[in-house]
Amino acid sequence: MKKISPLGDRVVVTVDAPEEVKQGEIITETKAKAKKTKGDIVALGPKVDELKGKEGKKVLFGEFAGTELTIDGVEYRIIPEKDVIAVL
Repeated sequence: MKKISPLGDRVVVTVDAPEEVKQGEIITETKAKAKKTKGDIVALGPKVDELKGKEGKKVLFGEFAGTELTIDGVEYRIIPEKDVIAVL
C-alpha cells in the first residue's frame, strides 16, 4: 500500500461497504444506493486538532464529503476535519 499524507486539516479514511437494507417484498429494477458514510481513520493532516491520536478509530462523515480515491483496490475518502460528524 502506498502511504497517503494529507495536507492541512484533511483526514484520510478507508471507506466501509454500506449495509444492505431490505424493505418489504417489493423488487425494483433500479436500486438507489446510499453513499458510504462510515470508515476508519488512516492518516491525519498536520493541522488536524480534534482527531489527534484517533488513527484506526471508526468515524462517520457527510454523504458528499471529500474526495473519493481508490488505490490498489482499497477505497479511500480524503475529507476536511470539519466534515467528520462523529467518532464511533
